[in-house]
Amino acid sequence: MNSKSVWTWEEQMKFLKALAICGFDETLDVWCYLVNVTGKNEEEVKFHFEKIMVEIKKIEASLIHLLKNEEVSGGHNNNRDDDEQR
Repeated sequence: MNSKSVWTWEEQMKFLKALAICGFDETLDVWCYLVNVTGKNEEEVKFHFEKIMVEIKKIEASLIHLLKNEEVSGGHNNNRDDDEQR
């Protein structure tokens, strides 16, 4: 795959908005849609999708780690209703 493909900010935003609309379903229709939206070829779109998915998994793993640490430390709750009841 073409890892040297440069994506402009505009192409990246189009790609992310298209993913938000069509979801992360890896079907032929999704690839065609992403190609049409971004102006990139299918190979570039698939490679970029893979990179995005790696980043999403890293973010999710970090969030899970943060949530577990918050549970251990007792968490932090900014809910006014809880404060008023005390």
